[in-house]
Amino acid sequence: MKTEFHGKVIYQPKGKAAEYAKYAANFYNGCTACCEYCYNRHGRSAKILGGDVPALKKSLINEEIALCIFMREIDSNLSELQKNGLFLNFVSDPCLPETIDLNFKAIDYCFISLIPVKLLTKQT
Repeated sequence: MKTEFHGKVIYQPKGKAAEYAKYAANFYNGCTACCEYCYNRHGRSAKILGGDVPALKKSLINEEIALCIFMREIDSNLSELQKNGLFLNFVSDPCLPETIDLNFKAIDYCFISLIPVKLLTKQT
C-alpha cells in the first residue's frame, strides 16, 4: 500500500503535475513572471494559486517558521526524498527576488540531507 505524504510545504503532486515529480515543495503562491501559459494563472484555482504577487502561504506564518516546518517534513520523509528527489515549485518561481532566500535555504538543507532537487524557474 502506498503511503501518501501531504505536509504544509512538501506534498505528492496529483494529476498532470505528478508526471514531473513524485514530491514537490511550495512556500509561496503567485509569481511576477506573468507567463500566459501558466496553469496557475488560469482555471478554477487561479485566484488561490496564481496572482502576480508572490506571497508566503498563510499557513506557514513567516519565513523562519516555514523553514522549520520544511526541515521537519524533510526529516520525517528522508529516505523517500533521498530516493525520489524534490521539485521546487509548481505555484511560484523559486528564484524570484521575493522568494529566492527561503527557497535557497531549503535547497541547502536538501543538499545537506542528500536529496536531489529540481527547480522550475524563468529567472536567469
